[in-house]
Amino acid sequence: MIVAWKWLVAAVLLMTAVVACTHEPPPYESRYTPPPPPLGAPAPLPPGASFVDTFDRPDTQLGLGEGWDLRESIDNSALPLSATDGFIRAGRYASASMTNVFAVRKFRSKVRRIGAEASWTRVGDGPAETLFMAISANEKITSDLVQLAVNPAEWEVSTRRNGHFWRVVRGRFDPPLDLDRDYRFEMDAADGSITATLPNGVRTGRVGTSDLLSERAFWRHGFDPADPRPAGARFAANIVWVAEEGQTLVPVPSADSG
Repeated sequence: MIVAWKWLVAAVLLMTAVVACTHEPPPYESRYTPPPPPLGAPAPLPPGASFVDTFDRPDTQLGLGEGWDLRESIDNSALPLSATDGFIRAGRYASASMTNVFAVRKFRSKVRRIGAEASWTRVGDGPAETLFMAISANEKITSDLVQLAVNPAEWEVSTRRNGHFWRVVRGRFDPPLDLDRDYRFEMDAADGSITATLPNGVRTGRVGTSDLLSERAFWRHGFDPADPRPAGARFAANIVWVAEEGQTLVPVPSADSG
């Protein structure tokens, strides 16, 4: 019994010595590279614009110059390349008829944000003209888009696919916007939401937009087709802007800074 106990003690001492003399294995160096995280919605753009037009140039009889294309139509085909209205007057983009005039522009890359500073002036007893500003999905301009529509009484954000409108979010100005006073409006589109920045606050609606955004955008003078009366208040825009994906953004200037 004593001999067996001695053998057991000797075995334990031997194992302890072996463990003490054994070097620790080097840390495991994995050659596995994990895949990148899946791509999600584009990151929100910081404030600012990559394109700004203050219309600070001589008056025109027709057209805006400097790369602008004025069109007039509301069907789903490619719009005509000419319009009978739309001009610069006293540093503002304005119109004088009951024609739906589009100031269209193709930008360098996908437009994610669009904005305008504008005011309305009383010219009669009819309804106020509506400012539409939109990012278009293709060269048809009006068939597929993301749009903010504003007049002194109300506003609405909508999308349009294959000619069919879908209201995203809407509201009213209470009290209505003052005439002869400049207001700023902006629409920011990201996949999954559209955010409208308005004189009375910020509103966001949830909707997919990735298939509706491209490098095309427009600002439109529009009228209610159900009301045949001449316009009672017309808007004129003194600044318009966009933020394009991948382009340098700068602050939008104030009206008095040009």
